[in-house]
Amino acid sequence: MTLEEKVQLDSLLILALTRREFALSQYQAGVLDENIWIAETSIISLIPSAERTRAWWNLIGQSAFDQTSLIRYKPSSKIATT
Repeated sequence: MTLEEKVQLDSLLILALTRREFALSQYQAGVLDENIWIAETSIISLIPSAERTRAWWNLIGQSAFDQTSLIRYKPSSKIATT
């Protein structure tokens, strides 16, 4: 992976998880309905599904995002930790 591709992947994953954190706060406030929240959590479960994104999570993601709060409402989507 080139440096440019790595930066693009980092940016995409940070954006994706930041959006999910915002969706979680909306869901907890009652603004987001449960069906939409379930759809949002499907994005979270993609992160551990590929080797590159698992590596990203282990190097960057887990120090920047609280995995417990992100997966609290969907126990089946576990993010691998080291």
